[in-house]
Amino acid sequence: PAFSQYYIDAQFAPIQIQLQTLATAYVQGDGFNFSRASNQLRENLRALSPSIYPQDRQLRLEYFYNHFDGFYRAIWSYGLAFLVLLIAHLRTRGGALRK
Repeated sequence: PAFSQYYIDAQFAPIQIQLQTLATAYVQGDGFNFSRASNQLRENLRALSPSIYPQDRQLRLEYFYNHFDGFYRAIWSYGLAFLVLLIAHLRTRGGALRK
């Protein structure tokens, strides 16, 4: 396997077990065991190579970015700004016609 370039089989065995447990829980639709297996997998991966695996802070930040939906929010912000400008433009133009 590809991991054998960096790790021996004994180092990677717990991770393989966790991956199998994770996949089984996913296929069975078992949310509790899936969450438990994913947490254990994360800890095993971090223990395997702590310098490479991202810290919890980085993972939380990436989770936030993935769920923030910045482009969706930007579309609504631009639409709202357009309406404000349109209303302001129509109000000043109407005032000029009254004079």
